[in-house]
Amino acid sequence: MATHVDVCGFCFIKPVFGFCENCSLRLCDTCFTVHTKASGHITFSLDKTLSDTVATVVRKSDIHEQKCSSHTTENLSFYCEYHDTPICGRCMRLNHSSCLKSVIDLHDISFNEQLTNERLSHFDELKEEIQVIEGSITENIKTVDDLKETYMNAIKAYRKRLDDRLNMLQSKIESAGKSKCDANVERLQNIADKCKETYARIDKKRNLIEELLRYKHERNLFIISKGLYKEITEIKGVVRQAKLDNHVVQFGFVENSSLDRTLLNDIHEFGTLQETCDGSEMETETTLEVENNVQESKKMAEGEQSVIPNIEEQKDFVATQLDRQLIKGEIWYMLDVKWYKQWKSYVGFETRDHFNVGEDSANPGHIDNSPLFEDDANTKLKEHLIDTLDYILIPAEGWDRLLTWYSMAEGQEPLPRKVIEEGVYSKARKVEVYPWHLKVAENSTPDNTVLMQFSRVDTIEQLEVAMRREFNINKGKEVRLWNRYMTNMYEPLDKKETTLQDAYLYSGQIVVIEQKNDDGTWPRAKPVPVNKNTFTSSSSNSSSKPSS
Repeated sequence: MATHVDVCGFCFIKPVFGFCENCSLRLCDTCFTVHTKASGHITFSLDKTLSDTVATVVRKSDIHEQKCSSHTTENLSFYCEYHDTPICGRCMRLNHSSCLKSVIDLHDISFNEQLTNERLSHFDELKEEIQVIEGSITENIKTVDDLKETYMNAIKAYRKRLDDRLNMLQSKIESAGKSKCDANVERLQNIADKCKETYARIDKKRNLIEELLRYKHERNLFIISKGLYKEITEIKGVVRQAKLDNHVVQFGFVENSSLDRTLLNDIHEFGTLQETCDGSEMETETTLEVENNVQESKKMAEGEQSVIPNIEEQKDFVATQLDRQLIKGEIWYMLDVKWYKQWKSYVGFETRDHFNVGEDSANPGHIDNSPLFEDDANTKLKEHLIDTLDYILIPAEGWDRLLTWYSMAEGQEPLPRKVIEEGVYSKARKVEVYPWHLKVAENSTPDNTVLMQFSRVDTIEQLEVAMRREFNINKGKEVRLWNRYMTNMYEPLDKKETTLQDAYLYSGQIVVIEQKNDDGTWPRAKPVPVNKNTFTSSSSNSSSKPSS
């Protein structure tokens, strides 16, 4: 952020162009024009090519020797930190009586040139960062052919610095790029074929129903209508997956810097093929692991209190945490934005107003997430909460520090949320703010349900483990899981590697666990295949014959 020396002292937006001696302000070109037209204002146009122009103008008359524009007989002998402006004694009495704590006598100040130079050096660093950002802005929309060309050119440019021994490694990494391009094309073609197939399926079903309506085959229509809800749900799932997968997997070549520093005999890779998805691959944590994470946070808050660092150290640490990338499987925590804004004001985070920084009156106190809940008991999260508007997300390490420094308000629990990865081919990471809640039950008492929390990317196997733990079922006992999507209709959940989302489950769904009898039979009859999906009814213990 620029100081008042670099930007207009009137609008605080545009860069300095000139100087008004009456107002003792540096002005941008627009404000300079306005002051020039005003009666009695003495203005100077500053030539920025001369490094000491501003200093020359200022040395003619230092601020404390200049007259106040409002009270022309008074010198500007004081400076109000709160309003960032020089004032006279009459201004202080008439307009700044509430700012007395932040008023400085300009006759008593001593200029710290070293500190100012250190702060000015930050501008150079920021300008360098801006230049780097500007230089890295490139066209983001690339076709598969563009990616392939860039990829191959990068390999050839890097290859010039290496000897003939790298031929085999080069061939390996080039093949990886070609395979990635082929996979992109093949996947997109598969999506197109799936869309055509689904479109034809809809037309076929619609034509059948219209024909039955025309012939008034009410019983056939009745039977078909029983499966329509399921079929529509399946088609919606296909359409949703097609939308998620209809992306080009971006990738690029990353040089192996070790080749420039060590012998080639120990190197087994020419480089790495890196996709544009950030972070690293990690296995999905189970609900039990999330609960353990919460318990660790509580122990940290309730245990031995560490020395609370000063506000600058707090500010720097939290800023570093908020810049972290999302990593699949990590835990982040929800933090109410109202408490967060009060904390930012307390430590002077991203603000020019340092009036109350570090003051006890600005301390945010215990962490309070109660505004995020619908009830006073802090049990049900409000619906449709918006990131940065209602809450912010902070990594577990940052949350643990805040919890150690400020602790939580009485009766409140942390709000841990898992980083998940969605999409089959094109991966996207996000924090799952609203986990799913499934109603689980035993087959013997299907109406006696228990509400359990899961991630939509948890697998059927993880669901089974959690249900075994809930109903105290031994690991060696053979079980089956069923999706109870109607009162008397069940669908088997037999693909353990499938995620809850891909199994077309949803929050509030009932899942039943069935234990095998001691004689080797199942309480429920074998499932009957229907339209490539397997279902069974609650009366499945008795066989039925199709009507003619």
